[in-house]
Amino acid sequence: MPRRRLPVQDTQVQDVQAWVVPDLTPILHKLARQYFPDAKALPVIVWHFPRRKTTNEVTFGWYRPCEKFIYISLALSQPWVPRKFLQYIVYHELCHFMQDVYPVEGEPVHSDRFLEWEARMPGAAKWDAWSQTNLDQYIREHNRLVKASNGGR
Repeated sequence: MPRRRLPVQDTQVQDVQAWVVPDLTPILHKLARQYFPDAKALPVIVWHFPRRKTTNEVTFGWYRPCEKFIYISLALSQPWVPRKFLQYIVYHELCHFMQDVYPVEGEPVHSDRFLEWEARMPGAAKWDAWSQTNLDQYIREHNRLVKASNGGR
């Protein structure tokens, strides 16, 4: 998997500045070619550095329709996170993008159409289960990053 230095501007996050993280764009493009070959355009995908308060809630990634951006939590760049799980999260957000590109009036976010798309990815149920099993570790990593970005507070 191609890797690149993560651009981090915050000088308080010394340990994170040295991270080398996977480049998400090739992952997104490969998944789009495989599952949505007719897509005319794709969103921009970037790592998101958590700067909010620590939390017990989980957000692995999200799609912002107004920006056409997919954001993936930097906590998922850790070596203990399987690459296939990262691909699953990218694919999940790609499905949200496709909902935006081909809207259906009144359609809920996780509609039947969305769930059908999501189920096309092999191992989707396995990765849902993996996320539940590893929630505590993910939340600890997320909260560590938040504290690092706030100077340890």
